Amino acid sequence: MEWISLFGLLCFVGFAAYRMVVRRRHLREAAQAREEAFIASLRGSVAVPSAGLAEAALADVRQTPRHAVAATELPSPGVAMPAGRVAGRRLPAYLSARQLKVFRLLRECAPGSAVFARGYLHWLVGASAGEKPQRLDFVCCDEGATPRVVIDLIRDTDEPAAWKFKRERLEAEGLSYLRWDPERLPAREEVAALLAPLDGKA
Repeated sequence: MEWISLFGLLCFVGFAAYRMVVRRRHLREAAQAREEAFIASLRGSVAVPSAGLAEAALADVRQTPRHAVAATELPSPGVAMPAGRVAGRRLPAYLSARQLKVFRLLRECAPGSAVFARGYLHWLVGASAGEKPQRLDFVCCDEGATPRVVIDLIRDTDEPAAWKFKRERLEAEGLSYLRWDPERLPAREEVAALLAPLDGKA
């Protein structure tokens, strides 16, 4: 009988550990979804997140009690928003100066499209077992929030194998993958022409 009790205990511990891992993943993805929605709202109305981002946010809401959502999501009347400082120091910028420059360019050239900053490859094409997360600088979506164009900024630390892998995975799903030098960006006219189909102007 002792081995049956031990087996039951091991099953319970394993299930509890699994639930904890799943919960942490949902919370992490939901936080990333909120980050993307915040960035998309900086220069216009909040864009509708893509399916992967929306699913992560909804998963977080489903597992959060309603009274907790009401208490944490809405500021009290008359209470000022935080000044962006923690313990006397300013919080780090969400985007680097180069990223912010490109983000503003994309939003200005196609205000009707949805531009998300700092996404991940697996949000768009899924991930194989053991595959490491691959960061994407910008995901440009059409009016229906469907991803169409992905743009990465060129860095000195880029590994050819990494960005070639991104290109292969994205183009296999019908998405365009571009790499821009932040010091030599395309002209505004070129960017506008690129994003015109996303903005409903083509």
